[in-house]
Amino acid sequence: MTGVQTCALPISLLKRLEPGTILDIEIFRYNSSIKTRCRGKIVWVWDEPMDREKDQLFEAGIQFLDRQLLYIGGLINYLENQNNNSMS
Repeated sequence: MTGVQTCALPISLLKRLEPGTILDIEIFRYNSSIKTRCRGKIVWVWDEPMDREKDQLFEAGIQFLDRQLLYIGGLINYLENQNNNSMS
């Protein structure tokens, strides 16, 4: 693992990306119209594939760059507000 930070959300990637890579991310709630787009930065990467049989999935930590999305509670509130505003 490289440069682990506690404020990162772990995700699985299909290919290894370097720490510092900026991503455009779409976050959505399954079976719902709640979704949002934001930017994130890879802050750590597990250097070995997590799926050894297929060597496809890499674990990485994403740090949100949008300040209102820094905390998961804020993320959920933001998504609900986005959904409510789109229905108005």
